[in-house]
Amino acid sequence: MGGIGKTALAKLVYSNVDQFDIKLWVCISDKFDIQKILQDILKDATHENTSNYSFGELVEKVQTVLNGKKFFLVLDDLWEDDIRLWIELKDVLAVGGRGSVILITTRIEKVASITQTVEPYHLDKLSDSVCWFLFKNLAFKDGEEKMYPRLGEIGKSIVSKCCGNPLVVRSLGSLLRSERDEGEWVRVMNMDNLNQLDGQYSTVKQLLKLSYDKLPSHLKPCFAHLSLFAKDNGYSADYLFYCWSALGLLRLCDGSCLEHKILIELLSRSMLQDVTLAFDKEVCTFKIHDLLHDLAGDVLGTELAVVTRSNISAPDSSRYIAWGLGDLSDKEFPEQVKARKARAFVFRYVMRSVSQSFLKGIISEMPCLRVLDLEGSQFEELPSSIGKLKHLRALNLSSNALLRSIPESICKLLNLESLLLVKCIQLKRLPRGIYKLTSLRYFCLTTCQTSLVGTNFNRLPSLQLMVLHSCMRLVSFWDDDDVGRLTSLRKLRIVNCPKLATLPNSMKLLAGLEELLIVNCDELDLERGECLSGLLSLQKLTIVGVPRLSCLPNGLQSVATSLRYLGIKDCGGLAELPNWFQSCVSLQDLRIENCRNLLSLPDGIRHLNSQSLVFHGYHVCQTVCNQWLPHSDI
Repeated sequence: MGGIGKTALAKLVYSNVDQFDIKLWVCISDKFDIQKILQDILKDATHENTSNYSFGELVEKVQTVLNGKKFFLVLDDLWEDDIRLWIELKDVLAVGGRGSVILITTRIEKVASITQTVEPYHLDKLSDSVCWFLFKNLAFKDGEEKMYPRLGEIGKSIVSKCCGNPLVVRSLGSLLRSERDEGEWVRVMNMDNLNQLDGQYSTVKQLLKLSYDKLPSHLKPCFAHLSLFAKDNGYSADYLFYCWSALGLLRLCDGSCLEHKILIELLSRSMLQDVTLAFDKEVCTFKIHDLLHDLAGDVLGTELAVVTRSNISAPDSSRYIAWGLGDLSDKEFPEQVKARKARAFVFRYVMRSVSQSFLKGIISEMPCLRVLDLEGSQFEELPSSIGKLKHLRALNLSSNALLRSIPESICKLLNLESLLLVKCIQLKRLPRGIYKLTSLRYFCLTTCQTSLVGTNFNRLPSLQLMVLHSCMRLVSFWDDDDVGRLTSLRKLRIVNCPKLATLPNSMKLLAGLEELLIVNCDELDLERGECLSGLLSLQKLTIVGVPRLSCLPNGLQSVATSLRYLGIKDCGGLAELPNWFQSCVSLQDLRIENCRNLLSLPDGIRHLNSQSLVFHGYHVCQTVCNQWLPHSDI
């Protein structure tokens, strides 16, 4: 039965076993592709880019990693009942140490019988009492069910028809959370789909559609377009928001606010799961259940074409192409794909290599593209014909280990809003005319350059969010001149740049900057210069893994009145907070974790109006904290 909790139980087991040398998790879903499974195993084990290895290389590397080690591997949502494929995979994994475990979740009895070495565990339905507990906590606020006894009776009747399926219970409970009209509850109770629920895939999905039907009209297309991406993929909140915008699904307004509201709304309706939060508690990534993914695909209908080995075609009516084929190293773009009006092309799976002719085919055959997502595909050059995609708004080239440069023709894409170049570890050069991308709002970059001075990306007037990620050689990243042209920049994130020693003084000209995130910059000295002194709009500052930070820079004193969130983590050199810290009158959330040398707090901190104060993992005197911060989490 779909939605019964197989994956949830597997996650619980996975999180609570610790007697193994290595733990691995791979989502299988529809397609049993041994090469992709080995890629995912190796990636989970080593965190390296595995997309450019041949099958033989993958086998060798996986066996090297697992050889003699006692491993625990979860293969989640297995559908394939071809015993030959299972034996082939098992033979590769046979090098593991004695006591290794492969845990499989599946809906199909035949799959369990083929793969089992012990008796399979059949997950029972939830009891009515457990279902009611889950339902009432979603449908009512604390204790509210006592105010509506009649709704409680109807709710118990609804729960009794849910076949003990937690996904259905959660969906219906969330659906009725803001509904207090008795007639609406009775309508749900008497629905044919609910009365006929037998746990089968189709009836469960029909009930889940109720949650979709109740979505506000502006959220329906946002949910439906989640089906573009592969099942079990984690969605990046930032990237997804800009994809929605590129496809014209959102009216343009304050990005962070709108994105937050959309995700909170979908989360409150139990349409998202596996949500991961950043240190500042913002939604970072999330997933959706595979049944909801299928539902989203049903909503798009014939507008979505999923190209697979068994279906190498896309009709003229297709507006969204999700590509699920494998190695494209010597492939031409297939003639059967005729979607000239397609608005989005997405690689669902990591592609080992993609030929130039295939890339040129995408560009020539789909001239109306707004979103081109080639993440994980491997090629050294992006065809210069990319400049012909005049409508393109989002281009994702991330996780390409071969890409060395971007053609100048990309600067013709005057409508481009998002450009992602994360984990392009060989990237050495950006186009000189990048400043011509006057619509660019979201820019993520990994580069092997030591300096980005002279690259002109500091002259992008519409840029709102910029991310420098894993620039392992980067020492300096923009000129002091022209930074003032970044008048729209609201968020700046600098992540895993170990050689970056200072931030440019010109940063103080970023008067509109609201959020600054700095993570794992080993050599960075924030106390040098005046880079933070002019950030008068700064509301959120997060510093993680900056060992040279001994005290908050004095330059921050000028932003004390605007700062609402401050998070500091894993900064072993932090010894004190400055006395001026009491001037942070707008601070609502202060989080300090694992700063072992911070032994005292300034007197004025007890006068802060912070609504949330969290201190973990260092030796501030307990009695002092209790006296000054009696309501904090210590």
